[in-house]
Amino acid sequence: MKPSTLDATVSLQPADFERIVREHQSELWRYLRYLGCERHLVDDFVQEAFLTLLEKPFEERSRPATAAYLRLVARNLYLMALRRSSRAPVFEDLEAAERAWVRHTRDDGGESYLEALRECFSNLKDKAHRALELRFAENLSRLQIADALELSEDGVKSLMRRARRALRECVQRRLP
Repeated sequence: MKPSTLDATVSLQPADFERIVREHQSELWRYLRYLGCERHLVDDFVQEAFLTLLEKPFEERSRPATAAYLRLVARNLYLMALRRSSRAPVFEDLEAAERAWVRHTRDDGGESYLEALRECFSNLKDKAHRALELRFAENLSRLQIADALELSEDGVKSLMRRARRALRECVQRRLP
């Protein structure tokens, strides 16, 4: 009996599957966080998205097509979880969010953007650098950051606003 075309697309070779996971895992993780998915759920949704490749017919055509398929699967998993918990997505227009994601991640899954951000972050002035570290790495409140940096809360707010603007402008200059 001759195998059908569908049968040929069902099973990925282990080496191909491992390569796909390596190539897309971090981008998929970042995408779910970008959509607003809580950190404690992201790993589960990423894993489920990759399991879908093993469970359903899949034919790898190109890196961008595989990335788009995985994003679609992960987004649907996230939306189903939101519906179950009666919550709304962060973005009202998920298609616009998807277009923005594709535009900013380019062909490298966002690695060039992250590298530019790392370089720009390392060039921030000490106080701005520390304020962003305290907020995003240590998850401190504005009041806690104000105490640590000996500033007012409004001073911290202004400092962080200027730092984010400087980062945005620096990243835009570094990217083609």
